[in-house]
Amino acid sequence: MGKKVIYLPDFIIIGANKAGTTSVANYLNLNPEIKISEVKEPMFFSSTPATISAKRENANLANPYVTINLDDYSKMYQDHEIRAKYFGEASTAYLATPHSSVIAMKKVVPDVKIIAILREPVSRAVSAYKMCLGNGIENRSFSEIVDQAEHQKTIIHGGHGVKEYVRNGLYAQLLQPYLQYFDPSQLLLLDYAELQNHPRQFMEKLSEYIGVKYHPVDFKKKYNIESEHVNDNVEINKADILKLKKIFGDEINALDKIVDFDLSDWRA
Repeated sequence: MGKKVIYLPDFIIIGANKAGTTSVANYLNLNPEIKISEVKEPMFFSSTPATISAKRENANLANPYVTINLDDYSKMYQDHEIRAKYFGEASTAYLATPHSSVIAMKKVVPDVKIIAILREPVSRAVSAYKMCLGNGIENRSFSEIVDQAEHQKTIIHGGHGVKEYVRNGLYAQLLQPYLQYFDPSQLLLLDYAELQNHPRQFMEKLSEYIGVKYHPVDFKKKYNIESEHVNDNVEINKADILKLKKIFGDEINALDKIVDFDLSDWRA
């Protein structure tokens, strides 16, 4: 029997959910030196022995496709062109389930480069809520969610699903396991606002970190719009926004000690 070759990522985008990871993965995939996994979010490092995956053709937000063994994960990369120098993927579940994901990464890809795109947590929560509402997996009002938010100011060790709108924005807590297990040089924290306002600058910074030259991108092209089924018609109460701003206040102060970009707009 011949030797088996296992393909693994050189970099991983761990989140955050609703922070442009799909667009960034597509932008990177245009670079001939980079190949993103066949499935953008294989979620291998957040899977467990009890994980049940949907078939790829039937996968959706509520019932996703997950690679649950090393062979399946390797196949996400092995058919890519030989000229690619760097492989990567972008599973937002890794930031949402940091304790389990970080241990699996440390065991399998200890030298991997980890990238997190962080979006102002209130706007991220609203965006995720509208997505879930549009996909039919949410039936609560946003006010009901905000009423429960005061009791959700710490992350859950087992991780969070997409409907954990508050806990998925507790970035300082979610990043702590990665800071504990990996050298700081392996973790790049980026601001979603920079992606929105200065996309070329954002991609140049990211490309340099990965180790490739920036490749021109058409930033006007949008990705993942059709599949999200976002419900933009729902009204969000301003009072709820202000409540969430207050709830995230301490978390943003803690994050300020970790990131090297300005968070003053997050506090506004």
